[in-house]
Amino acid sequence: MHGHGDAVAAPTVELIRAALTVQLGDDRAGRVPLDGTLAVRILADMRAHLADPQLCPAAAAARQHVSVRYLHRVLQREGVRFGAWVRHRRLEDTRRDLADPAFGTATVAAVARRWGFTDAAQYSRTFRAAYGMSPREWRAAGRPR
Repeated sequence: MHGHGDAVAAPTVELIRAALTVQLGDDRAGRVPLDGTLAVRILADMRAHLADPQLCPAAAAARQHVSVRYLHRVLQREGVRFGAWVRHRRLEDTRRDLADPAFGTATVAAVARRWGFTDAAQYSRTFRAAYGMSPREWRAAGRPR
């Protein structure tokens, strides 16, 4: 299998394996693969809702029908911290858009809002801390993606 099939095959096989394991009575062996597929689903959900300023662990957990605590535990096993991941992805997406001529007429604040930042000043401080320059300086420098 190649491409999309590979991305679907591994989680599908793990889900089937986990279901069989649980049916046979060894729940512990089935839980790890299920957590792995849950992590994939959680991260996909986070990515899909990245532009939502209200994106938070509670909302993501509710959409996956798990507790916030369990969501954090599953992500932790993958080396992911919810807030740090969201901040990093949002910053990367704004940085990409700021370098994209298609967004050349959009204000920095509008680009930030597009990716879920609600406070332009806080966004600028966070951007500067991450990249060593302001969003405006980044755009003016014409940085490549």
